[in-house]
Amino acid sequence: MNGRHEDHYQAGVLAFNKRDIDGALALMTQDVSWPKASEGGKVVGKEEIRAYWTRQWDEFNPHVEPLATAEEDGGKTRVRVHQHGPYRHHLQLVQRSESKP
Repeated sequence: MNGRHEDHYQAGVLAFNKRDIDGALALMTQDVSWPKASEGGKVVGKEEIRAYWTRQWDEFNPHVEPLATAEEDGGKTRVRVHQHGPYRHHLQLVQRSESKP
């Protein structure tokens, strides 16, 4: 990862991975956009992100690793991350057995 704000992004990732919502959101602008990896689409704004993370973290225990940053028009920066982690609730698979005469 490169860029002039690398420490800033690393602090945000660290806060996210520690589940420090207030700490992570404090590093973001009001119009921040966040992809909803577990639901599809995206959320915009700190309060929408707070609500999404709260739901997401109840079901899934994601961790992010920053991969790259890209400076965009208007002073915006895009941070690409790899997100991974186990589900908090275990999934139960049900197998149907066929009865044979």
